[in-house]
Amino acid sequence: MGWEREAEFKQLLGKCASKASRAVIDSLSQIAVEDHNTCYKAVPLLMEKQLRRSPTGVQRANVMYAVSKLLRQAKKDLKGKAKFAERFAPLLPGMFNSIAEQLPSSEVHHMVKLLQAWRREAILPQQQLDNLEGLVPGLTAAGAAAGAGIAGADVGYEGSDTAGGMTAMQQQLALALATDAGAGGSGSRGSAASPVHQQQQQQQQQQQGDRLT
Repeated sequence: MGWEREAEFKQLLGKCASKASRAVIDSLSQIAVEDHNTCYKAVPLLMEKQLRRSPTGVQRANVMYAVSKLLRQAKKDLKGKAKFAERFAPLLPGMFNSIAEQLPSSEVHHMVKLLQAWRREAILPQQQLDNLEGLVPGLTAAGAAAGAGIAGADVGYEGSDTAGGMTAMQQQLALALATDAGAGGSGSRGSAASPVHQQQQQQQQQQQGDRLT
């Protein structure tokens, strides 16, 4: 028998895999953190199952972005009481292997940035992070350099699920969410936007205007 909001969590998780967005990822993290005491065992298993059954590398990566958001938010809000990291630990090697099976080379730098954020915030022990990096071909200094233009992109994004790389909308949402990572994962909405974030907002507004004309 699941916890009270398990059905809602599963529905959001399915949406996240098929077409991730900031709102969906934030909602998943919020439910898991708020219901921590009753769902800390179930949530890692549900997310691992969703990742494995997702048919494309990008969809699997979407789930991993949600995992990242959850781990970071739980550490911030629950501090030493959070149990998600230890529950995910034995599942993550298989999850990264599943991502590696399907992930387009153009998307590897997002996994690089995700693991960089985990190192920066000590989400997992360093040895475990070293092992995870070795599971996905291209998670090297070269891969990090390829993704240097998107700092902290350990996030989900909206857009078409294509193997050819990120769309402009995907890049904009990734950069917008990266401002949370730059602030230590605080997720604060009240801080001033960075110049890069402001530029991306302007580009997004321009694109929206173009679609209306």
